[in-house]
Amino acid sequence: MNQFAQIKADHSIQDEFRKDGHKLIGTGEITKCLCPFHIEKTPSCTVYSDHFYCFGCGEGGDVIDYLCRRYDCNKAELLKRLKGEVQSTGKSVQPKQIVRPPVVEEEKPDFAEMIYRWAYETTDDQVIEFSNQLNVDYEALCCLQPCWAPQYKMWAFPMISPMDEIVGIRLRGRDGRKLSVKGSKDGLFIPPIDIEMPVMICEGPTDTAAALTLNYYAIGRANANGVSCMEQAVAYIRKHNIYDVILVMDNDAAGMKSAKKFQELLKMRCRRLLLPTKDFREFLKQGASRALINSMLNHQLIR
Repeated sequence: MNQFAQIKADHSIQDEFRKDGHKLIGTGEITKCLCPFHIEKTPSCTVYSDHFYCFGCGEGGDVIDYLCRRYDCNKAELLKRLKGEVQSTGKSVQPKQIVRPPVVEEEKPDFAEMIYRWAYETTDDQVIEFSNQLNVDYEALCCLQPCWAPQYKMWAFPMISPMDEIVGIRLRGRDGRKLSVKGSKDGLFIPPIDIEMPVMICEGPTDTAAALTLNYYAIGRANANGVSCMEQAVAYIRKHNIYDVILVMDNDAAGMKSAKKFQELLKMRCRRLLLPTKDFREFLKQGASRALINSMLNHQLIR
């Protein structure tokens, strides 16, 4: 066994911490204490059976490293000290104050500028192709201001707050993947046209485009189950004194749960449209008409 291995065998790192007056919390192979190497109020230094590591300042090592720090020496000098060839000065490890770099807040993205720039570069032919892919009306889709985001290679939709501010951008891939531009907040998909009654509350921009295709006035929520999006939809309804609301529900457990929560927040009577398909676009693709939907709505109790 070499000399350093012998030191490790003869000196328990937990015992060395205790010798220096550090109160170890816990028992067994894992204990914690206030770090000897920086000033702190709560223990962030974990002392294992064979090494230590501080999650606050990043100091760590085995018992050799700790003893070198205690005596302020290198490993060769440590061997001499432990053999008694060099008299210990009794110098103890002094805590140091950690100087953390200031937190720099990232500049908030200008979502309106991004949408404007991408919309300027998007051609009508691209939007027509996208509307055909979605099986929705071209003019209905245009109401939601879609544009091609070349840096993401995805379609972009502005997410708008009830106060008409663009607070984020929803991205949709050609394969249906859904993402958001970094820094985005969930918002609503609102067509810039005059509000007409009734108002449909849909999930997502493409289902909203499907409702607009059937000449309903519709807005979309970015997140069907997100309370924030529900609250924004409720704020929009109250801001514009909307009294006739149709909540479009996806035909699954999540859709039912979302509708119940939305109803609790809305606190007014609201008709629910339970789709017989997985979403509004699929219903439209299978031949849904405004007359059929009105018939479905007219044969239910108003909640």
